[in-house]
Amino acid sequence: MHIPRIYISQSLQENTTIELEPDAVHHLVTVMRMKAGRSVILFNGQPYGDGRWGEFEATLAFVSKKSAAVAISRFIERPTESPVEIHLGTCVIKNDRMDWLLQKSVELGVTHIYPLISEFTDVKIPADRLAKKMQHWQHVLINACEQSGRVAVPTLTEPQKIAPWLNTVTADKKCVLHPYFDTPNTDATTEKNATLASVALLVGPEGGLTDNEVALSIEHGFAPMVLGPRILRAETAPLAALALLQSQYGDFS
Repeated sequence: MHIPRIYISQSLQENTTIELEPDAVHHLVTVMRMKAGRSVILFNGQPYGDGRWGEFEATLAFVSKKSAAVAISRFIERPTESPVEIHLGTCVIKNDRMDWLLQKSVELGVTHIYPLISEFTDVKIPADRLAKKMQHWQHVLINACEQSGRVAVPTLTEPQKIAPWLNTVTADKKCVLHPYFDTPNTDATTEKNATLASVALLVGPEGGLTDNEVALSIEHGFAPMVLGPRILRAETAPLAALALLQSQYGDFS
């Protein structure tokens, strides 16, 4: 029988019983119609005890229409996080394509996501809708963690312009995607088995980054990165680059 795996923001401890928060009750009781006695896996995106990352086995101990409690049994360590910290600066793109990009970035192990505004960005988020948009994006990230088996939820910042982000992002290696570089990649994709603690990746919107934005990123230590002779869509390019970076420095290095 399939065991649901859900994120909750509550503190989790072995051998305790807790009342679930409303979102978890809705998902397990209203949507999935689970009864007392059913097993569930819980995680809260926080390291446990001595810094280990993992999840908790639990059993629904009490269920009513509007409330539920779980008996947490044991912690299980899950090494699902990448050994390299990945900072993704990706320009905001349209609606469901942005959702898809965020979801797949989580699956590919990104740890920090920075929605960016380029000169070519044509998506406008009114100030009065920003909180709702951030809540929606956060929900996309959590759902992706639940599905992919990740135990840490990536951090997500509010949209910002590229220049301020370039001034603040730090990483052992920084790469900027641009399909029109005249020279081959720098060492951004040639250091097989190199050991890095962190990588930053900058990706533009539909239409790409401007020449000035590319030049500014290089001034801030970003290395040119090209993914081949074809032009990739704004939601495809970051994912191809993330897979390549994981292969070079992370999960498969």
